[in-house]
Formats: sequence, C-alpha cells, structure tokens
Amino acid sequence: MRVAVGSDGVRDSWSPFGNADMIEHCHLLACRLEVFTDSELTHAFEIAVHNGARMMGLPESRFRIGDPADFLVARGVHEAQVVVDRPVPRAIVKGGRIVARVGVVLGGS
Repeated sequence: MRVAVGSDGVRDSWSPFGNADMIEHCHLLACRLEVFTDSELTHAFEIAVHNGARMMGLPESRFRIGDPADFLVARGVHEAQVVVDRPVPRAIVKGGRIVARVGVVLGGS
C-alpha cells in the first residue's frame, strides 16, 4: 500500500494548526511512525516528497533536465537531518521561479 503526505489547506477545519509546511508534515510522519535511523528518516522524507505526486499521476522530479522545477532549498547534510531539524526553507521554487525566500512569499507576476 502506498502512503503519501500532503497539505491542501492552512488553518482550516481539518488542520486548524496547519501551515502547509511539507518539512513539518514529514517530521510529524516520522514522529508518528516512530522512525529513528537515518535510513528510516530518509524513507519518511521520500514518502513526503515523492509519493503524493506518484499517487496523483504527476511526473516525478529528480533534478534531471526536463523534470518539473518545483522544489525547496533547505540547509541540511542529508534528508534525515532535514526531517529532524525542520529548517526553514531558504527558497521555494515553483515552475522554475523562486516564489518564497526564508519564509516570506514573494510578489506575483
């Protein structure tokens, strides 16, 4: 069975404390599943990063030419550290454009 992590709302009735932060959701998944090793934490990261797109039939992005340019930049040596430390993303990129920097959404157009 495939499991995914997602967010479709911020502070709505389903998630009144929600902030749409996928790193936070990944951290909560790891806590809930009680995973501790780097390998397990990396697997939780993979669930949060890739399984939602897989379940919706969206193309997978692995930083290859032609892949969707939707990603975030966060400080960390490896995925497991990002799951545990929950760094604020330094930048969020959507469609190849920076849409937020250090927690601040940038203006449109």
